[in-house]
Amino acid sequence: MSSLDNRSIIESYIPMVDFIAAIMGDNCEVVLHDITSPESSIIAIRNGYLSGRKVGGPLTDFVLKIIQNKSYKSQNFISNYKASAKHKFFRSSSFFIKNSQEEIIGVLCVNIDIEPFEKVKELMDKFTLISSSLEKNVSDEQLYDNVEELLSNMLQEAINTIGVVPQRMSPEEKIEVVKYLNNKGAFQLKGAVSNVARAIEVSEPTVYRYLNKLKEQ
Repeated sequence: MSSLDNRSIIESYIPMVDFIAAIMGDNCEVVLHDITSPESSIIAIRNGYLSGRKVGGPLTDFVLKIIQNKSYKSQNFISNYKASAKHKFFRSSSFFIKNSQEEIIGVLCVNIDIEPFEKVKELMDKFTLISSSLEKNVSDEQLYDNVEELLSNMLQEAINTIGVVPQRMSPEEKIEVVKYLNNKGAFQLKGAVSNVARAIEVSEPTVYRYLNKLKEQ
């Protein structure tokens, strides 16, 4: 196949350059290379300001390596690799344009500037950061709609920790339930004493007695 025919094949991808640039937006650079002229391979480029390149620019070291090691023979494209230019980083993909003899004649490259996304990620990381000091002292904070739900869950946690249903708990095990809840701050909540008394099947005065006993320890 003549070089003129090869050039026609490559140039047929120029509308694709425009198409990809139009749908991907301003942070996406699209480049079409004719590899037969490696020193001036770029024949079409959109949003070239992202990398500072323009028509007439050369091939990249990455494309040169692909041509040299002939990895294009076993694949039609390489996607989502890292590239950089002008202190910017890109998520890049290259499609290999081949002629009827399966020879590589051109490359269509799509380079997405990931800097804006990195800034958003950095902001989100800061926003969701849990400090190491909190991680040591607080585990899995739960958010509840109402006090009743909060108390109910704390009670269930306490009972599960003992591993015995209230009907079969000994006085010592019931004291352990009260101790667990007291350590969790449950009794700072209004109505906690009556709720705990019902749950472990004792009187409210008994719960108060358990609390006083714990204070003496």
